[in-house]
Amino acid sequence: MTLRSQRTPDFFDGQVVKSAQAPGISIGEIHYPPECQRPNHVHERACFHFIFQGGYVEHNGRRSWECQRFTLAFQPPDYEHSYCSSVESTKVLTIEMEPAWMANLRDYAIKLDRPANSQGGSVSWLTAKLYRELHLMEPASSLVMEALALELAVETARQAETPLASTAPRWLKNARDLIHAHFAESLSLGYIAQSVGVHPVHLARGFRQHYQATVGEYVRRLRIEYAGQQMVHSEATLAEIAQAAGFSDQSQFSRTFKLATGLTPGQFRASAHVPSMDAETFR
Repeated sequence: MTLRSQRTPDFFDGQVVKSAQAPGISIGEIHYPPECQRPNHVHERACFHFIFQGGYVEHNGRRSWECQRFTLAFQPPDYEHSYCSSVESTKVLTIEMEPAWMANLRDYAIKLDRPANSQGGSVSWLTAKLYRELHLMEPASSLVMEALALELAVETARQAETPLASTAPRWLKNARDLIHAHFAESLSLGYIAQSVGVHPVHLARGFRQHYQATVGEYVRRLRIEYAGQQMVHSEATLAEIAQAAGFSDQSQFSRTFKLATGLTPGQFRASAHVPSMDAETFR
């Protein structure tokens, strides 16, 4: 399961912690130092990046948008862009696709021809399973990773109708940062709006415009994604994870998680857990 060709994948431009190859795709866990910057450049091949720590701001011409934790970012081939990563180190799971692999997607009417960001749905579950296969490296892992990458492509195509949000104003970023810092607590729209100095209606409208979700939906997504990551790399019980994520009890957690992912927390943990994974990986 090591890379079989001498060509280094275009997107493996940080510290490559682990890499592998499946038919038509290269997969790697890549770490980037704080505030890593790269000027305008073009990659020959298409790529997915799933961010499990940190994030970055990407620029394309006059447009810019922020890719944050738990985002699956897609970049089509020959796409010109630049980026600057966050003040903390950024860790991503990267999948680079060969042209023939992308052509097969088009044959099945899976349209991926423009940059897109995906969150929620089955993204966290699929990437957790990909991460598991990358680190298990069993004989069947190549086939499993190819199938999971195809599922990610389908999920991204489904969400691609939502345009990328432009860079948000400072007050809206502050609101989002507050939500990220306190998502497990009881937050009200009025409290958040007061904290950043805007009217609740203005906050609600601006938040949905830039982040394609209401404040409540966004908080629920953060709780689900936090719980999913904890189930992958933590040995805490489901009840403990539910409480840490901000759910009132395990029953509410189970209902909400299944609605979001299609799996119960127990099914998710059983399918995505990596027994040998070091707990430091996601820190």
